[in-house]
Amino acid sequence: MSRLQVIVLGMHRSGTSVVTRLINLMGCHLGDESDLLPAKPDNPKGFWERRDAYRLNREIFAAAHCSWFSVLGPIEPEHLPSREARRLQARVEEIVTGLTEHGPWVLKDPRLALVLPFWSPFLQRPVAVIPHRRPGQVAESLHLRDGIPPSVGVALWELYNLSALRVTRGIPRIVVGYEELLQRPVETARWLQTRLSELGGTAELREPPAGTVESFVSTDLFRARGEAIVEHDYLNERRGDLLAFLAGNRSREPASILSSDSRELLEFFSEARKALIEREERLVLADTEMKSEEEIGELGPLGASWRRLEQIEEQVAHERRVMERSRGVLDVQEARLAGLGDQIERIGIERGSRLADGWADADG
Repeated sequence: MSRLQVIVLGMHRSGTSVVTRLINLMGCHLGDESDLLPAKPDNPKGFWERRDAYRLNREIFAAAHCSWFSVLGPIEPEHLPSREARRLQARVEEIVTGLTEHGPWVLKDPRLALVLPFWSPFLQRPVAVIPHRRPGQVAESLHLRDGIPPSVGVALWELYNLSALRVTRGIPRIVVGYEELLQRPVETARWLQTRLSELGGTAELREPPAGTVESFVSTDLFRARGEAIVEHDYLNERRGDLLAFLAGNRSREPASILSSDSRELLEFFSEARKALIEREERLVLADTEMKSEEEIGELGPLGASWRRLEQIEEQVAHERRVMERSRGVLDVQEARLAGLGDQIERIGIERGSRLADGWADADG
C-alpha cells in the first residue's frame, strides 16, 4: 500500500514553512538537515524545504522563461518542448521515489502552486495543504523583503492562491489560516493532524508535543501585520471572493481566472523585471566592472519606472481615502437633509391641519 504524500504549497510569506515543520513533527519524512535549505534572516526558523526540489522547481520556471514573480498561471509539461519536459519529470520521479522509501513524507515549495502538474503523475496518495494569509500582510512582507510594490504583492497573492486551488482539484486538500495558527498553535496543529489522518486514511501520524509546538510557533513570526497597507484599496470583487473562500466564509470555489487588475500589473511587472535583468546581464558580460557612468545610466529609466509606479499607487490610495472621507461627509449631509425634510413635512401637515380646522369653523 502506498504511503501518505503531503504537498505544502501556496503563496510565499504565508506560513508554508511553519506548517511544513509541524507536519514533519507529526512523523512525515522531509529529509536530513543536509537535504534542506539553510535558515536566513527573513525565515530565521528555517524554510523546511528540500534543496533538490527547490532547484528543480526553479529549473521548471526557467525552462518556461518565468520566475516566481513573473508568471501568469500554472506551468504544465505540455508548455515545454517534449524532451525538456521528460528530462525534468524524470528528476521529479527520482525525488518522489527517494522520499517514498521513508514512509509518509512531506514536500514544501510555494512554487508547487504553479508547477504541481509536473509532480502529480508520480503521486499515489497525495494530500495538499494550502496555508493562507491575508493579502495585505503578504504584500507588506514582500515589500519589506524584496521591495515589491504592494499592488503587485496583492496580485501575486491572488495568482498563487488561485493556482494552488486549480492544481489541487481532485486531490484531498486542507486550507490552514496563518493567523489562526499563530493565535492557537497547539489546537491548530492537533486539528491539522486529525484532518491529515482522515484524508490520508492513515494512523501513522502522531500529534506533535504541545511544548514543541508552542516553542516553535511564536508571534515573533507575525512581523508583517498589514497595518502599513490599506488592504481595502487593493481588494476587488474577485480577490474578495477568493479571500472569503480561503477563510471558510464562502462554500463555492472561485473560478480560476485571474482578475484583469492582477493580470495587467503582473504583465507590466514581469516585462520590466525581465528588461532590467537582461540589461544587467549584458553589462556584466560586456565588462564585469561597469567602467562608465553611461553604462550605469542605462538602468536609470527602469528605476524611474518603478519609482513612478510606486508614486501612482500612493496617489491612487490617497485619492481613494479622500473619496471614502467625502462619502462619509455626504452621508452625514444627506442624513441632515433627510431630517430637515421630515421636519418640513411635519410642519406642512400641521399647518394643513390647522387651515382645515379653520375652514371647518368658518363653514360652521
